[in-house]
Amino acid sequence: MIIGTTRKDVNEAWIDFYSIGHLVLGFVVFFISYWFSLLVLRIQFREYLTIFTLIFAVLWELFENICLVKTRFKFDKRKDSVENSLFDIVFVFFGAIICYIMSLLEAFIIIGFLFMIIGVSVMEVCAILTLNSEDHNE
Repeated sequence: MIIGTTRKDVNEAWIDFYSIGHLVLGFVVFFISYWFSLLVLRIQFREYLTIFTLIFAVLWELFENICLVKTRFKFDKRKDSVENSLFDIVFVFFGAIICYIMSLLEAFIIIGFLFMIIGVSVMEVCAILTLNSEDHNE
């Protein structure tokens, strides 16, 4: 299935409510890296931060599906499907691309914080709807 709408679908479907969280994660990683490079390192290389965020996404998926599963911190203590992991990486990358585009705007900080707040809120609403829905396949 492409979109997970029930608890059983989470981590199995290509896209689930965590996909929105991965989009926000990509945005946040780029956002923090951008400001760190600008304010601390005093250099601006935003083009490379999208690649950095992509590498971060791959490492995060490995950590999530190895370490978090072993320590039982992962949702329902199960690994993601290959499709779900790949799409999580794509969503992190899209989050970085969105942040890259927004970094070209004058109101980047304000718009960035709004994006993060709205993204987390939408993820929470989707999580509530998904986790409270009945599995129609049974």
